[in-house]
Amino acid sequence: MKANKMAKWLMMGVCAGLLVGCGNSSSSSSNSKNEITFWNPFTGADGSNMVAMIDAYNKTDPEYKIKNVSLKEGDMYAKIPTVVNSGKNIPDLTIVHAERIKQYNDNGMLESYDDLLGDYENINADNYVAEAWNLGELDGSRYSVPLDIHSWGTYYNKDLVEKYAPGAL
Repeated sequence: MKANKMAKWLMMGVCAGLLVGCGNSSSSSSNSKNEITFWNPFTGADGSNMVAMIDAYNKTDPEYKIKNVSLKEGDMYAKIPTVVNSGKNIPDLTIVHAERIKQYNDNGMLESYDDLLGDYENINADNYVAEAWNLGELDGSRYSVPLDIHSWGTYYNKDLVEKYAPGAL
């Protein structure tokens, strides 16, 4: 994949995770004005792919370089409230699962993207699966852009259901 195309995908991914523009940007963890500290729960193959995309993006000599911080999911979710409440070392950007958005917003840990998304014409509801897009909006304000959506399904043994719960389905 060419670096430019990969950079576009990375930025789409980063925008997808533009979830927790955590707290106040003046207290973010970036050690440089032009560096975005990006926390994510990607490890294993997902982590390797994210690192490759970030490296490709950073090689394009962008105005803002990405500093990747991959954490185990449980560790990341434990650290986010701690750093936001401390006001120190807050990541500029993080990817979290959609079910956490309301909780983080209710706890004052998110900033709305309403003023920012107008600058990015391709980041709009028309370019996303409606169910994924709608998860990022609360009370008329946008707090996230989807990276992906997880499938939810149930498998069952038809014979056992018929035997133990006939007519249940």
